[in-house]
Amino acid sequence: MSNPSDPSPQSDADKIRLKRLAKLQSAASTPAQWVSPTPSPAPGPASTSTSSARVGLGAGGGNGVPPKTKAPPAPSEEAKLRKPTAPVSTPSTTSSTAASASARPAPSATSTGPTKFPLSLQKWQDTLIQHVFQITFDREKAEKSNWEIVWMKELGEELTEENVGNPSFLLNIDSADRILFSRLSLSPDSMTDDPEVLQVLASLPINEGKTVLDYLVGCWMRVREGQKDHARYRNADPTEFQERSKILDELKGMVLSYAALSMTEPEMLPQPSGKVVGILEFLPLLLAEPSSSALTKDSLNPFLSDFTAYLTSKERAEEISPIISPLVRELNTRLASGQNGDLTGLEWRRFIEAMVLLSEIKGVAAAIAELLEEGLKQIPAGRPQLLEVCPPLGLFFGLSTFPDKKPQNASTFFPQPSNMNPGDIHSAFAGLRGTSTSVQNSLFTITNNIVRSGPKAREHVINYWCAVLRLNEKRAGAYVDPRTVSSDGFMVNILAVLLGFAGPIIDPQYSKVDKIDPLYFKGGKRLNLDEETKINATSEEAKEYYAVTDPSSIPSPNFISDVFFLTCSFMHLGLMKTIGTFKRYSRRRSDLAREYDRAQREESSWRGTPQEPVMRVSLERLKSQKDQLESFLMAMEAQLLHPEFLAKTIGFLNLAMTWLVRLVDPKGKHPNPQITLPLPVDAPAKFRMLPEYILEDIAEFFPFVSNHAPQVLANQTKDELLTFILVFLASGPEYIKNPYLRGQLVEVIYLTCQPIPGYRRGTFGDAINYNPMALKYLSSGLITIYIDIETTGSHSQFYDKFNTRFHISQIFRFLWDNPTHREALREETKNLEHFVRFVNLMMNDTTYVLDESLSHLAKIYEFEKRKARTAEWEALTNEEREDAERGFGESESRAKGYLDLCNENLHTLKAFTAETKAPFLTPEIVDRLAAMLDFNLDVLAGPKCQTLSVSDKERYRFRPKQLLDDILSVYVNLAKAPEFVQAISRDGRSYSKGLFERAEEICRKKAIKSEEDLQILRKLVSQVEDIRAQEAADEEMGDYPDEFLDPLTYVVMRDPVTLPGSKAVVDRSTIKQHLLSDPTDPFNRQPLKIEQVIPNAELLEKINTFLAERKQKL
Repeated sequence: MSNPSDPSPQSDADKIRLKRLAKLQSAASTPAQWVSPTPSPAPGPASTSTSSARVGLGAGGGNGVPPKTKAPPAPSEEAKLRKPTAPVSTPSTTSSTAASASARPAPSATSTGPTKFPLSLQKWQDTLIQHVFQITFDREKAEKSNWEIVWMKELGEELTEENVGNPSFLLNIDSADRILFSRLSLSPDSMTDDPEVLQVLASLPINEGKTVLDYLVGCWMRVREGQKDHARYRNADPTEFQERSKILDELKGMVLSYAALSMTEPEMLPQPSGKVVGILEFLPLLLAEPSSSALTKDSLNPFLSDFTAYLTSKERAEEISPIISPLVRELNTRLASGQNGDLTGLEWRRFIEAMVLLSEIKGVAAAIAELLEEGLKQIPAGRPQLLEVCPPLGLFFGLSTFPDKKPQNASTFFPQPSNMNPGDIHSAFAGLRGTSTSVQNSLFTITNNIVRSGPKAREHVINYWCAVLRLNEKRAGAYVDPRTVSSDGFMVNILAVLLGFAGPIIDPQYSKVDKIDPLYFKGGKRLNLDEETKINATSEEAKEYYAVTDPSSIPSPNFISDVFFLTCSFMHLGLMKTIGTFKRYSRRRSDLAREYDRAQREESSWRGTPQEPVMRVSLERLKSQKDQLESFLMAMEAQLLHPEFLAKTIGFLNLAMTWLVRLVDPKGKHPNPQITLPLPVDAPAKFRMLPEYILEDIAEFFPFVSNHAPQVLANQTKDELLTFILVFLASGPEYIKNPYLRGQLVEVIYLTCQPIPGYRRGTFGDAINYNPMALKYLSSGLITIYIDIETTGSHSQFYDKFNTRFHISQIFRFLWDNPTHREALREETKNLEHFVRFVNLMMNDTTYVLDESLSHLAKIYEFEKRKARTAEWEALTNEEREDAERGFGESESRAKGYLDLCNENLHTLKAFTAETKAPFLTPEIVDRLAAMLDFNLDVLAGPKCQTLSVSDKERYRFRPKQLLDDILSVYVNLAKAPEFVQAISRDGRSYSKGLFERAEEICRKKAIKSEEDLQILRKLVSQVEDIRAQEAADEEMGDYPDEFLDPLTYVVMRDPVTLPGSKAVVDRSTIKQHLLSDPTDPFNRQPLKIEQVIPNAELLEKINTFLAERKQKL
């Protein structure tokens, strides 16, 4: 007890109390009060008009309890300090909070319950306060409870003195704050000589390790019980029901206000020593660890919901983040320690479930969003890897088994994959996919809860994603040090979350596609495109287009646009770069497998020699590296090719493709109704100015899925993809400038037409054969890209064009069986100039690839002969054998690739010449066609064919019988055309009668050609020989004047023209043939078009007169 002889009205204890009250005031609401005061209930019969009104106990409605006269602070000062912490709530305020809503069910018109309260309002308040705070002024009652109910002896004496003349005074809500503060201030360390008080202090829960927060949580639970009990009386007097509801809400608010104080500054109130206090007391509950808290994991959420809702309603929401921050940071610290963050175990689940639980509380979710923003400030530029250890979510988004972060995890799931049986592999895949799906679903739940907690929180999340992209700009590079960027798993997990947000945007009708803003990048509010290549615009054009003179005029982006473009960006820097890593690992694995196989084949050469120990170690190292890469690939495949993840990604890309097509639709209505072709010549600026990576990722993703998971693609809708490809193939370079991108779209068609189980014609086969747009425009689009792919601007353009043209030739073979497609191809030949360019390039390719492939076949033949000479081979050093093996491997690879294209080109040439002749008989084509055919026939049927007898022809796709058949078929198809016969006669390099005779002999021996075809060929040769005999007789008459000869071909000009720049005179067919491959004047390299040449009528007349006179002489 206080000493009555204290010289000052404020003892040390009172000063501490004032300090605590001042602290509480600073943490409470503003002086404007939480709500407006409400009338007090009418005095009851037990009250006295004077004393009750003065002290605020009993039925009176006083403003507070004045302190006793011994040593406490002056009444006015204490009342002033305590006023903000004694909330009096009105229905308009408290009924809106989560606490009230959860504790007091809404009345129902059909509900039944008691119509009268069993206790008067005054008695009920007194009983409620003592019960909630677990206090009493009756020693006997405390003793009967085994001192669990605290006897407030000193406070009772104070109140008795203050209520002289009213011995039966009752507690009410106005005194609750004083009572609660007094209870919280009790400490075993208090100095007292009163043995009864010592008994009380010795029995306090604090002595058993119970904290202030433990006590307040218990108070909160008892208030909730009171609210639930009170709800039964909804049919009682409505005014009194409302008054009691206000008292319960105010009492709960008081408890929660002190709870805030105990969490922010737990040392302000007595606490047990050596015990974690404050918000961290909840950590064991969150992590399902033993806890002494009165709460359970199930009741923690309601408590924190009430707590944050209370602070928010009192305009104290800014206090939530500092309170929650230590808890979130400790969760991260614990997750980062030991094996807690290892997905091969189970510990991580507790942590992510804890974060899910916290995020389900609206106020906490908003606080986590603020911590996201604060965390970004701690990450310096150029250190994106720190994102994965930055609270509150970095470690959670970094949970992954991708090998770039935790390579050992891949080996845990797939140890020595070459020795695993299919059942074990299937089980490992299922486990890994289940784990990654669980992580990503939890991450989406967390992020979704944060986004839904309010506009400010949503903005913090979007800013976080944008910052991740900015910090990871290096991932866009071709070769990136993984230590300088965020990990693949981190980026893919964020993408998975964004795909979850994109889900509601995607419906079968794409009804929300018009919400995606094509001007999203204008002003660079979110993402900056300055360094990005645009679809079809120069950097200067894009800069002008996106320039903003008044930033305030640019509206804030809508959430749908944010989700769409952020998903596109994380597709680019996240998923597609991870797929690139997967491809690099695949190539490296293939290289190691070949190297390992070679080393095994060489084992006999070093077994039993002094080199054996060293070679054995080298062999084991190769196997270990190969197995490790196989583990990496399996771990990546389990996640990248997870059908559920792929289906979501395809769904999003279907939306993106539909939106892109809608942008170029002149009506702007696609897909309802569908776009129609052809499009206007000029592409709209809003399409041209977009970043090229949106198209690039679509063009790269679908080939990846087609190669590795075609069944997943087969189960998805294909209309969006087919329409997208057809629109942009048919529209040419005016829409997509980069021919390589259009070439990748061709690859998608090629791959999706390959047979897979259940789909004999592939996933696209039937669609291509029945889709009206495909039937009309696919052929022309393929021919256009066949021409445009000649130059891509890439360092690999030489090989890119061969890949794309191989795919086109395969598609032509596929289309040829459909009469409608074949008719469309025939129509395309009527565009003679365009089709002649196509034929010219196809002939160029065929000549080159056949020559190259046969050259490599000759090298393979020489290698096989060399290796067959065992003694000579074994006499070589290891280095010499390795060099020979390496050269052999390169020749194998080149021969296969070149022969694939050669086979397809000759097949296409045979098919086209059977359908139409005119394009192949033009002056600029026919001579080169004849020379190409003669050269290739000489290779296959001439003396060189003996050097092509490799041991396994089919291994290299070398099918000489089929090649010979296709070449001779072209001769047969064009044999009746005089222009073709003349062209063969002019070939002085490869043609000979004996060559055709040898070819006929092979055909008879191998049954390659029918007798009818052989007869056509003999007649063709006869006609050629007649022309040659006539030309020989002509030559006996002397040479032609030099001015009549073409300076490039040295053949008499039939249509001389003058080139405008160099003034050189050449034959029209010669310059047209040159311009097919090189659009410049061959004499001065200046740009030139065929329309610019000038007919030389004077020279033509001279030539014609000369030839007529010469013919008369013959």
